Parts: sequence; C-alpha cells; structure tokens
Amino acid sequence: MREAIAKVKAVPAKPTFMIHTGDITHLSKPDEFDNANQLISEAALDVHYVPGEHDFVDEGMGKAYLARYGKGTKGSG
Repeated sequence: MREAIAKVKAVPAKPTFMIHTGDITHLSKPDEFDNANQLISEAALDVHYVPGEHDFVDEGMGKAYLARYGKGTKGSG
C-alpha cells in the first residue's frame, strides 16, 4: 500500500479524489483498519470506499466497516 500511495502522490497533477475498491483489511480487525487509515491518509485526498468481502468478515457482519466508512449511506450501506 505504501508503494501505491507513493505513486498517487507522485502524479504531476494532484487527483481530485481517490477510490479504494475494497479489501481495506484482511480480517476486519480494528488494527487493520487503523493501519490502512494511517497509510491512506498520507495521500491527502478525498477518499471514497467500496467494501470488499474481507471488510465484512467481522462478527458484526460489517458493522466495523460501516462505522468507519459507511456514515451517511442508505440502506445496508
């Protein structure tokens, strides 16, 4: 992920936003979300998230993901 963020930061024209297309984590653990957030924030962009199946494997059926990234979504997120 560090390499990907470095490539985004190296683009001559700063992107308006970034889309993360899922699997932010492997096991939906809080520390995995925390580590990913720290790295992704280094891009200094507005980030939009699309969940992957690994983001919904917690005991709460994705509640950890939705609490962090699903604020303001409608329906089941």
